[in-house]
Amino acid sequence: MVGSRGLVALLEGEDLEGEDLEGEDLEGEEVPDGIKLPPGQAEALWTWWNERPRTKAWAERHGSFGVSVERVQKFLFENWRSISADRLAAADLTLVAAGPASTSSSGSAAVWLREIKACEREGELFQAYDIAIQGLAQHPTDLALKQRAVLILASSGATEQAAELFTKLELGLSDSELTALPPALRMDIPCLNRRLRKDEALASSGEKQRAKLREAADLYESCFRREATANEPEVDYPATNAATLRLLAGDRDPAAQLARETVAWLDARPERLGYYELVSAAEAHLVLGNIATPGELMRLARAKVQGTAVADYRALAATIRQLRLVIDANGLDPSVLIALTPPRVLHYSGHMIARPGIPGRFPADQEQRVQEEIEQRLQGRQYRVRLWVACGRRRHSVCRSIVEARRQS
Repeated sequence: MVGSRGLVALLEGEDLEGEDLEGEDLEGEEVPDGIKLPPGQAEALWTWWNERPRTKAWAERHGSFGVSVERVQKFLFENWRSISADRLAAADLTLVAAGPASTSSSGSAAVWLREIKACEREGELFQAYDIAIQGLAQHPTDLALKQRAVLILASSGATEQAAELFTKLELGLSDSELTALPPALRMDIPCLNRRLRKDEALASSGEKQRAKLREAADLYESCFRREATANEPEVDYPATNAATLRLLAGDRDPAAQLARETVAWLDARPERLGYYELVSAAEAHLVLGNIATPGELMRLARAKVQGTAVADYRALAATIRQLRLVIDANGLDPSVLIALTPPRVLHYSGHMIARPGIPGRFPADQEQRVQEEIEQRLQGRQYRVRLWVACGRRRHSVCRSIVEARRQS
């Protein structure tokens, strides 16, 4: 697999001797931006790229001044996006298909949305995006599917590409068009545009960042005012975002005012305090500099999803990132976030259990002792089970123990 130096060399058109491109022929490519990486490599590199912010210093450290961070990101994103295009082509689907959905459609738009959100909850954004594009091929005018496709791109860190897709899918609706929509979409679509502006602002710095933060805050606040007038119950989302963005821009008084309005709105509707309402209230209190109340609100929010079939750990991670911005801006103790700690990720590597009476690295007569030690280590801890491979005639003790620990968490 191409490493960071190999990636930069690839973009510079250098000789990649020793780098494994799984059969890709680079000969004759002066600046091979058009190279198509193998699917597994494209997905792995795009995931690696978004694990942490990439800066100009990264490009200078791993290559020459000729390769910009933007160029690397575009190269990786285009390769990732081509995976979806290939899969759609193989299925004879098209995003721009006109007319009614095919009679071979595998379900309504609502069915596609359920599948998309299930993948998102598991953090499977590549698969969620694939499904969203396929759903749009069947339902090309469905606004909820359009909104979800753009949101997934934004969540993956591809802000520029998400903004392009927002425009391509014609989601910049007028006020009269928004008014005719169901309440959820009436807020979700304009808030998506605000989200893109927010991400763009957070990627900037200095005075340019402050200006962009204020612009995004204005957009969120206008959405909050409009929907509050219509008594839309979920207006805490744009209100809290507006408060946080004003705080980050240095406008503390307007931020505090919005935070107080958010708290008052939610306090007046205790029957609606689900996960998102609870974390919105916690965020508003943190904007106000309160440290005691948010801890209890976060504990209640975490309990809403812990051990449930719809536990959304991607949303939980996004919540933590958002709250860290507020905590850093106000100089608060970050230990308050302990209440939202997601499940641990456990990697297990062990030997196969030998057959009874047969010598081996894991003798069968030690299985019970090992299982008891594993259970003791797992007791009281939360682990998220995603995938395991257990070799051998009998299932590893660790697999049984993790499943049992998950049932009890």
